[in-house]
Amino acid sequence: ADVVAVDAPLSLPAGRCCLEHDCSCSRYGHFRRADLELRRYGSVLPLTWRGMRELTMRGMKMAETLGSMGVKVIETHPRTADSVAGLSGWMKRKLGIEDLEMSVHQRDALIAGAVAILYCRGDFIELGDPVEGTIVLPSPGVEL
Repeated sequence: ADVVAVDAPLSLPAGRCCLEHDCSCSRYGHFRRADLELRRYGSVLPLTWRGMRELTMRGMKMAETLGSMGVKVIETHPRTADSVAGLSGWMKRKLGIEDLEMSVHQRDALIAGAVAILYCRGDFIELGDPVEGTIVLPSPGVEL
């Protein structure tokens, strides 16, 4: 099966129809359960923050498009994935890539790709609620 791991929120918090501040759905909050669980590992921006709103809507549209083509789209958080499984070290050891040789976005894309591989192998943990949306991370300490 084709799997793509995306570094963007792919769903809205339960009860939300949008991420606008002036909508009545705003009473349902700024975070999904997955975001709250991810906070155990570090900081997470609220989905209602302007930059995150744009990223979320773009991610949801991309997931819908890829999903319609039969691609399984999973959400990941590369910075956290790296801290859980040391994927930057893997890039250096196995691929010979130094962090300084790429932008943070390129690094995050490589880590997301590694998460997709680990997902296919079953070496992952999933945070959140499957109905609301989950965030996939490598199993702690897993080797790629």
